[in-house]
Order: sequence, then structure tokens, then C-alpha cells
Amino acid sequence: MPCNNKLIGARVFPNSGIDPWDEDGHGTHTASTAAGRFVQGANIFGNANGTATGVAPLAHVAVYKACSADFCSGSDILAAMDMAIEDGVDILSISLGSLSNAFYGNSVALGAFSALKRGIFVSCSGGNSGPYSFSMSNEAPWILTVGASTINRKIQATVVLGNNQEFDGESALQPNDFPPTLLPLAYPGSNASDSDAKYCTPASLNNTNVMGKIVLCEAGKITRADKGIAVKAAGGAAMIFMNREAMANTTLVEAYVLPTTYVGYADGLKIKEYIDSTPNPTATIVFKGTIIGDDRAPVVASFSSRGPSYASPGILKPDIIGPGVNILAAWHISLDNNTNTNSRFNMISGTSMSCPHLSGVAALLKSVHPDWSPAAIKSAIMTTADVLNLGSNLIEDETYLPANVFATGAGHCNNKLIGARYFRYTGNDPWDENGHGTHTASTAAGRFVPGANIFGNANGTAVGVAPLAHVAIYKTCSAIGCSGSDVLAAIDMAIEDGVDVLSISLGSRARQFYEDIIALGAFSAMERGIFVSCSAGNSGPNTFSISNDAPWILTVGASTIDRKIKATAVLGNNQEFDGESAFQPSDFPPTLLPLIYPGINDSDILAQYCYPTSLNTNVIGKIVLCESGITRAVDKGIAVKAAGGAAMIIMNPKSWANTTFAEAHVLPVTHVTYADGLKIQEYINSTTTPTATIVFKGTTIGDNRAPVVAGFSSRGPSYASPRILKPDIIGPGVNILAAWPVSLENNTNTNSTFNMIAGTPRGTKHHGMR
Repeated sequence: MPCNNKLIGARVFPNSGIDPWDEDGHGTHTASTAAGRFVQGANIFGNANGTATGVAPLAHVAVYKACSADFCSGSDILAAMDMAIEDGVDILSISLGSLSNAFYGNSVALGAFSALKRGIFVSCSGGNSGPYSFSMSNEAPWILTVGASTINRKIQATVVLGNNQEFDGESALQPNDFPPTLLPLAYPGSNASDSDAKYCTPASLNNTNVMGKIVLCEAGKITRADKGIAVKAAGGAAMIFMNREAMANTTLVEAYVLPTTYVGYADGLKIKEYIDSTPNPTATIVFKGTIIGDDRAPVVASFSSRGPSYASPGILKPDIIGPGVNILAAWHISLDNNTNTNSRFNMISGTSMSCPHLSGVAALLKSVHPDWSPAAIKSAIMTTADVLNLGSNLIEDETYLPANVFATGAGHCNNKLIGARYFRYTGNDPWDENGHGTHTASTAAGRFVPGANIFGNANGTAVGVAPLAHVAIYKTCSAIGCSGSDVLAAIDMAIEDGVDVLSISLGSRARQFYEDIIALGAFSAMERGIFVSCSAGNSGPNTFSISNDAPWILTVGASTIDRKIKATAVLGNNQEFDGESAFQPSDFPPTLLPLIYPGINDSDILAQYCYPTSLNTNVIGKIVLCESGITRAVDKGIAVKAAGGAAMIIMNPKSWANTTFAEAHVLPVTHVTYADGLKIQEYINSTTTPTATIVFKGTTIGDNRAPVVAGFSSRGPSYASPRILKPDIIGPGVNILAAWPVSLENNTNTNSTFNMIAGTPRGTKHHGMR
């Protein structure tokens, strides 16, 4: 067997057995969640199939077995923590706990304090006694206390009743031969002499005929798996397990011995109502397998303990929540069911599962920032937490109401961003000031986000090119400029931090490589095996306009994509010209409006550009044709609207030809090509009463010309070294939809967290990340 340096140590303590082997799978599951290597084809009975990996797959693991299968000794826990400190671990991940008590009498709190003094980060599970207040464990302020939340994956099993009602539940066992025909449905708790019958305890089913029936069982008395065993032993065909009231909508995926679905409490009540409403209730279960895309996720798990601390109520706990419901990870023993499938993975739930997710995040941060203290790591984790779910609403609790801070702490763990630095001339923090960094980073490595759009356009699931990559941010520019010394310092810091890829969406005019800050930094990165991708510049289509042209850099130009957000200018003579705009008002009238070009016979040369002070011409209620230049397109719209204009047509400069942009404007707009703009000018000059309207057609897919090199994309060859052929490649860089940190600059009531912008920075991010 080849050497495996993943596990570098395993110790056992007096009351936890005679060896460090895992007795029940709990330790294997949590360790692999924190630091497991990549394993292809991981699944549970064919469900949730894919490549499994721990949060910090390159981390080493030392195991300290401080509990047996049924008992934990406080002295063993403290001894294990002391030994781990002595062994020099960097992170302590502790998925165990007890009732809240004074810190001086709490073994975990005492051991964690000693670890903290030695610079060791400690992450602990918050407990599974929710949803009750003051139920938190491991709540010492020097510990990262982790609650549990759901993920956006379900292993769906749907109850279909005889009255056609459907209720979605979950189950790991998804038999493909379960008949779709309706079967008799029984609830043993109806009119049963044994009060335990509703819980489907083995002895209670002796007096209830469940043979060949689907059996509804309530939570309580015995484990869910034991209920399934009892129902199967009594001849039942399948089982519906309903939550107790406190668990509400948190459903768990487990491996049963017969076809089963686990439904929420409210759905269970409706199933009981149906059973009581008819003498012959029937049902079936439809097994739908793995479903990805729950917009409600993450939801705080019902079992996740709630704060504040019982021992010290002034301490706000938990600190954060992380994935802890139906987590797939390694399992060293056969699952407890009698199918012929033997899975080496299992899907279980608890704050024990959420804790190692945060331990893995801490390990990643420690590897990038070895000088950070435990407090700095904890701060970074908490201050980057998400407070919104995948549907962009506040995170909810198990009742689907907004969760309070005693359930979520700072919010849900976000391990996408593993570091953020800022430099001397960039301000006092690494926050993105204008959206550029957020947009480019999410293009490179953003996670899957269903329903991404800009004002309803380009709607779909957004994802970065490398969605599983981690991101470290180095803020080298402020909103007004970039400092060369900061850029070089940032590159040096990224090299020292050990990044794999440097994506640099900034540049300057071409110069000799020995004077070019980015070229110098990129050369040092290359020597350390780091790939560097840079934007080519936005000074096209002029030749010799390329920047970042060193041969050791991948220099990326920009091209269009096959999607357009179409807005068509329709003239009074029936000519039509397709343009683009992200703002697509549904209430813009189709009737023709007066059309005006301020550049005609105007004494102010800036009028043709719709410069704010130049619109002396009467534009009230008219569609205004504006040429590109002098000010931003959005600023032209603001000026036209302030002057009373009804809408605007922007025409390209000659150099940009046919490259049009879909931007978020404050009034109805279409951006048309240079040639089409000339034709609109000709029409205006041909009649005394020019008119037009704009027809907003929304998202269209299928431009056969794409990709087209963007008009602004800088051209080679290199000015400093003309024999170097640049750019190296082109990538999508026009009207790219990606994340945006601030509200878009328009006055509609829609607030989008995405934006659509253009430039070679976008093309760069398609070729480089982190």
C-alpha cells in the first residue's frame, strides 16, 4: 500500500478504548469534511454523486480519540487537547460538547484557552439542542462556535396521496423498482390502544394491520432507522416519517431498510388530515433522486442550538453557521440497511458536521496567512459571512421565518474568499469601492447562483469559470487611480501567500519591461510557478495599443458573446436598428415620439455628446440621439433625463464600429452601432419632424457572428518589443454579467446585485483566477 501522509498521527486516551480506530464513523466523517482529499464518484446509493473533497484537501490530519461510542471523559478531552497543543497542530476542530457551564469547569473551554495562548485556532460544534434559546454549548468567547444550516441539495422522495396532493421529503435510499401505483396508507396512531403506536415502536405494531401498506410514523421514542426496521418486520411496504413540531421543516436524509420519505411537520399534519378524511386512504412515494437548487438555502437547522450563552448571557453565540444538514463525507463502516449496496460514504447531520467546514476554512486562511492570530482568523471568517440566502433574502430558520442572531451569529460561512489585503494608497480597508473587483473575481471563480439577472434580463444560473477555486483579493487601486509600488507589493504578497494563479485586470501604456511594474512582478511569479493572466487594455482598435505585453504573461483581449439584450430603434420612416440596453422598461409606449439630435446647428460643440451643460436645445418629451465621447454613457442618460428627455439613442464612435453595450440606464435607451447612428442622423436631416420609438425585446441568444473582437480591445504588436505577437488570446469581454456589490446607478425600484459591463478585465478573468 502506498504511503498516505494525510493522517500524520492518531492517539487514544484511557477511557476511549484500546486503539484510535473510529467506532461509529463520526470521526471519519468530520475529519474528511475538514481535510479529505479529492475522491471521484463519491455518493450514497448513487445519490449526490460527484467528486468529494474536504474544505482544506491539502491539510494534514492528526486524530485524538477522546470518546468511546457512548461516553466522553472530561479528563480525556482535556488530555487530548493538551497533547494536540504539544504536538504543534495549527487548528483544533472539536465536534463534541456538553451542557453550558462556567468556563472554569468546562474541559473544552479550558483546553481551548490554552490553545489560544499558543496561537492555535479552535472551532467547536454549537450543539444539537435547538431550536430552544440558551441551548448553546462550547460558547467561550475564544472559541469559534458553529451552528448548522441546510445546503441547496436535496435527495428528494415525494409523497403522492390519493387526492393528488404532493409533499416533498427526503431519503438516501431511492429504489428504482418501487411501484408508482397507489397503496393503502395507514397511520397506526389512529384509534390505537397503544400510545406508542404513532411512533411505530416494534411492539406497538402487533395490533395494527400494516401489511402491504405505506405507514405514517411520528418522530419520537426510537430512532428513525429503528422505525423502518419495525415497519418492515410488520410487513409494511414503505414508511412516511413526519417531523415533530420543533423540527418544523428540517428534513434529514438517511439510509433506511425499506422505501421511506422524511417530511416536515406541517406536511405530516396534512397527510394525517387526509387519512382522517377518507375510509380508504392511499398513497405512493415517487423517488426523484438528487435535486440541486434550493433558493431558500441556507436555512438554519432546527436542531442547531441557539444562543445566547446560558453560562454567560452577555456573549453572543453562535459565531457563525455552516453546512450541517445531509452532509456527504467518508464513512468507514457499512451503512445500517440490508440492501446489497455497501457505501463508503454516508450522509449525516449535526453541528458536528458544520464545525469541520469552518475548521477547514481556518486551515486555508492559516496556510495563506501563517502570521494571523486565532482572533484574526475568526474575525476574517465572521466579517465575510453571508446574511442572505441563495434567493437573496434574509436567512431563515426552520419555520421559514427570518432567523435571528442567536440562530445565525454573523451569518453563513463563505469560504470562497480566503483572504483580502489592501495597500498604502488604496484606503483603509480592502472593500470594493466601485464594483470592478467584485465583478472580475466572480467571473473567475464565483459559485453557482440561480436566478442571476440584470433587471430580469440574461436570467439564468451564473457561475464563474472555476467555481470551486478559492479567491484571495489584493486591493492595489483606489477609485481614482493605482500606485505602481502598491501593485508590485501586492504581486509580491500574493507570491508569498502561495497563490496558484494571478489574474490582473489593470494595466498602463506599453513601456520597457524593466520599467513595467506588472511585467517585473509577473516574472517573479513565473519563477515561482505561478500563472499570470492580464488584461490587454481598452485602447483599441489602434495598433501598438496593447499593454501587459511581456512574453511571460498571458495577455487577453476582449470579444463579444452570442447573447444580446436587444432594444430596437424604430424610426418614423419604418427603418429599424437593433441596439442594446440592460434597462428594458415594460411600460415604454410604442407610439412614435419626436426625435432630436442636439449636435445639429448647436453653438455648443459638446451638445452632440449630450454634455450636461450643453443641452440648451428643447429635448422635453423627445428621444435624444447622443454621440459617444466626453462623458460616460450613463452620465449622458442622467443629463438627458434631467433636461426632460423621454429616451436616448447612443451611437458609437467610428473606431468602435459595431461593438454595442448593454448598460443600466436611468431612462429608456438603446446603444446602436456607428453605421446605424449615421443612418439615424441622415433620417433626422431628411425631415422637419423626425420621430422614433424604442422597442425593448429582452434577451436574445444566438448571434452567429460571435465572437467578434471588441472595438475597444487593444491591438498588437507590442510597442516596447514589436516582434512579440500580442495579444495571446481573446475571451468574453462584452456585456458580461457578474456579481456587483452596490446598487446599480439608476432610479428604478429594482436593486440588482449583478451588473453587466465590458472591457478586457472581463476577458482576463475568463482565463485566470485567484
